Amino acid sequence: MSITATLYSGASGLDAQGEALAVVGDNIANVNTVGFKGSRGIFDDVLGLAVQGSSGGTSQIGLGVRFGGVEQLFTQGSFQSTGKSTDVALDGGGFFMLNGNHGGVNGNYFTRSGQFHINAQGILVSADGLQVQGWGIDPTGKMSGASGPLQVAGRTQPPKASSKVSAFAALDTRAAPPPPWDTTKADSTSNFSTSLPIYDSLGNPHTAQVFYRNTGVNGTWEWHAVVDGGDIQGGTKGTPLDVAHGSLAFSNTGALSQTTTAANTFNFVGAAPGQVVNFDFGDAIAAGGSGLKGSTASAQTFTMNSLDQDGHASGNFNSLSITSDGTIEGVFTNGQHQALGRLAVASFNSETGLHREGGALWSATTASGVPNLGSASTGPRGQLVSGVLEQSNVDLTQQFVDMIALQRGFQANSKTIQTTDENYVTLTQLKR
Repeated sequence: MSITATLYSGASGLDAQGEALAVVGDNIANVNTVGFKGSRGIFDDVLGLAVQGSSGGTSQIGLGVRFGGVEQLFTQGSFQSTGKSTDVALDGGGFFMLNGNHGGVNGNYFTRSGQFHINAQGILVSADGLQVQGWGIDPTGKMSGASGPLQVAGRTQPPKASSKVSAFAALDTRAAPPPPWDTTKADSTSNFSTSLPIYDSLGNPHTAQVFYRNTGVNGTWEWHAVVDGGDIQGGTKGTPLDVAHGSLAFSNTGALSQTTTAANTFNFVGAAPGQVVNFDFGDAIAAGGSGLKGSTASAQTFTMNSLDQDGHASGNFNSLSITSDGTIEGVFTNGQHQALGRLAVASFNSETGLHREGGALWSATTASGVPNLGSASTGPRGQLVSGVLEQSNVDLTQQFVDMIALQRGFQANSKTIQTTDENYVTLTQLKR
């Protein structure tokens, strides 16, 4: 092998070590870049000359090394808590899908950086304005078939008229039966009471008082739902009206045996007439229940164990939260929660085949395969963690060790060139 070849072998080593040092420098520079994935350099030896050996075999002499390329390392990065509801991280495989213009090119891009926020149009976007992709969810809970941008803010929630009241009470059987029921003297003709709002079709709340009266007959109680007459069509303000009423029967062990409803229709002023509100006091035995999951009657202090209704006023979007499967839940000013959409997570057959675009973005290539979209926590896709960000996966200790090794390699290759140069000098001095 000629001295010239040795010179070029050393030069190839300098070039390859220098390229690898650039990869290490890039990793170190991005140690604090959210969602960044480190890389490593790949070296390939170069063969040049085949020599017939004395034993009949063939020996090969290399011509140095070449820098074979850069391999991206998609290992998991650590999490940093931010407390911001629109910051999300993937714990496991997959990428968020974004759409928009990056570097003058419109298209789909993929990222591990979940630094999202809501733009002026109410759409969830990345830090550089690309639209986060996912599936919308309508008020009925149906998810759209095609992925697209996620409209989250700017939504309103229409009012919902109350149609069901759940009132689970522990009635005190030690209470003596009061005088006969009189709506105008409800407090003195009942034993216990509680109150709750009933919403009409316009979302207006109306206070309803629910009274319980011990009849003293075979464990039977009366219940009455009373509202102000000024809230009811044809009523008089200040005069209470008994709008809904019925009875509760309990067994000698205090279990709810049977419930009856004699009236439960509300005609609120200005709202849709004939609003039926069903009162649920528990799983009565007569209806196939145990009689113990709901209202009971025993010698104990009166307690309302649960009191709720299903109506609400209209509301405007206030904030959001993101669940582990990527569902975006909107929180409205009326206190209601509603699923608004779901983040799309893309997986690839070959992550290393993705093309790095800068800005913590990648694009799909023929080497990576097409993106396989799905919800988080399905298949190879990791679960989402809200309120945190995935940090760079660069290990500084490893990078410094690699830097030292590459520096020594660079120095050693320079010695090869230096030695070859000295040999040239020796050759030129042979004629002296």
